Amino acid sequence: MDEDQFNFFKGLVETTGPSGYEAEAQSLWRSRLEGVVDSMETDSLGNCMATLNNSGKPSVLLDAHIDEIGFIVRYIDDDGFVYFAAIGGFDPSTLPGNRVRIVGRRGPVLGVVGRKAVHLMEADDRKKAPDIKDLWIDVGARGREEAESLLAVGDAGGRANGLERMHGDFVTANSLDDRAGSYVIAEVMRAVANGGLRACVQAGSSTQEEIGLRGARVTAYHSNADIGIAVDVTSTADIPHGSKTDIGDLRVGAGPILARGPNTNPRVFERLVNAASSEGAPFQVEADATGTGTNQNVMYIARSGMATGLLSIPTRYLHSSSEVLCLADVDATVAVLSRFLRDLDETVDLTP
Repeated sequence: MDEDQFNFFKGLVETTGPSGYEAEAQSLWRSRLEGVVDSMETDSLGNCMATLNNSGKPSVLLDAHIDEIGFIVRYIDDDGFVYFAAIGGFDPSTLPGNRVRIVGRRGPVLGVVGRKAVHLMEADDRKKAPDIKDLWIDVGARGREEAESLLAVGDAGGRANGLERMHGDFVTANSLDDRAGSYVIAEVMRAVANGGLRACVQAGSSTQEEIGLRGARVTAYHSNADIGIAVDVTSTADIPHGSKTDIGDLRVGAGPILARGPNTNPRVFERLVNAASSEGAPFQVEADATGTGTNQNVMYIARSGMATGLLSIPTRYLHSSSEVLCLADVDATVAVLSRFLRDLDETVDLTP
């Protein structure tokens, strides 16, 4: 990942965009592909679709969701404190003290998730995880009127932890899920746009995955592609108390994870393995017995069916304020997927 790519990655990760409020992040994603792809469109759900070589065969849809988990403003009290509902799946115990950014009527508003200080809690309360309804956001307002000059009910936001480098090529941020995937499909499109592409490739930056895979239902139907590859993040077992027997020996820094199971077309899986081998890229295999919980779940049954695969970037501490991944895994995902696309032609047989 060169400096230009890292700056794009950092910009994506640090842009606030929970499910249903992805417009700013999508604008950044679109700008990365302007002048690179043959066409680009945005639908009424906010999904963005970029296309290369529209007459090529077979047709391929690359999908990554650009939304993050976040919250929506539900009520502002007389003292100016903001009460909220979750957008997506939070562990409430990870929220108190988080810095957050709300996209308000005058622009971004910084706040802090508040909870009664531990010094003031009863002994029993200290042992309990908080309920989201008992938390609030402090934006520094001196009352309701001042808060309402900045915010309105229905405004939304997310955590505001910027991207930070750790040791080596590890990084941490709050929205690597799935801005890392959005980065990958944009960089793949840039990589394969230089020529030699025989397939038609569409990159779908989809919305509202965190609240029900909604955007990808629309992009998959609209695309009607022969092949669909979802790019997302997934949990790993390389942490204290991580269970290899539950999820497999999956590790950060060991390459992208290729899913294998009922949702994955076996021919697509084989071609992804071959692409990784051809590129000399490390990879891991994850067994998914019933489904993956990703956009692949809706892509493979779109219309008359789509031959799907799933590439996942190994990531620790998902849905927390400090998710962790390795940039080398991100680069390897770009390399594998780019090679997979270049190797496709109209003779490909995807019949299991």
